[in-house]
Amino acid sequence: MKLLDLEKNFKTEEQCRAYIADLRWKKGFVCPRCNGTEAWKTSEQKYKCKKCDYKMSVTSGTIFQDSHISLPLWFKAIWYISSQKPSATVSQIQNLLGIGSNRTALSITQKIRQCRIRPLEIKLQGCIEISFYSELFKNERVTFATIAEITNNKISHIKIYRLLRGNRELINNYLIENVSTGTTIIAPWWIGREKISNIYKSKTKHNEYTYVYAKKVKEDFQKWLRKEQTSENFDECAERFCSIFNCSKEPIDFEELVLRCIDPQNQQ
Repeated sequence: MKLLDLEKNFKTEEQCRAYIADLRWKKGFVCPRCNGTEAWKTSEQKYKCKKCDYKMSVTSGTIFQDSHISLPLWFKAIWYISSQKPSATVSQIQNLLGIGSNRTALSITQKIRQCRIRPLEIKLQGCIEISFYSELFKNERVTFATIAEITNNKISHIKIYRLLRGNRELINNYLIENVSTGTTIIAPWWIGREKISNIYKSKTKHNEYTYVYAKKVKEDFQKWLRKEQTSENFDECAERFCSIFNCSKEPIDFEELVLRCIDPQNQQ
């Protein structure tokens, strides 16, 4: 969808509300209180269930609920953060929407990006780097591997794997499940590495190899942890960080992102 089409089709609140209703109730209206399937519109832009008289707005339970920002501006931000500009900055969103508050632009951007995140079942492929680390995480010593898939000299997807009891041999089974056959693996020697030599094209580098991409994943993960100040455990933090990164690399169309904004709790 082009920007001109967006501004034409979603110029008014009514157009946006109608679109949300069509997406939300593709098979017809469903009352969240009694599951009734019939309703009529009220003069206050709400739907009233014919069965239990419950009134609800089409934006109830969505990220648009109780927002002082108009729906056309929300839709424009969604368009920009979709496959058009997945890495758009808050300043770019602020300028696009023409709003004076950076805080408002930040809130909108964060909410939409949060809806964009979904756990992805992906297998790394092509060429990957693996690097191992051991450090304190909330007063607990954690040993883990950062795995970076490299495409055109850039990190395309990542995974972070915690090595329980510090046993590097356990990563072999993890690789079998999470890396495609024929992938070139660049990693320092680990115990049991020969077990995957018949499955993958393993590639040994000398000690001077710096593992730039895998180390970049580790550094970005550490920065994210400091910024988020999360209360999650290490495995949850690692999974969330990887989901955020990997989803940012996956294209998503406008309609799908609006759907996720309508149902932000459904993260599956």
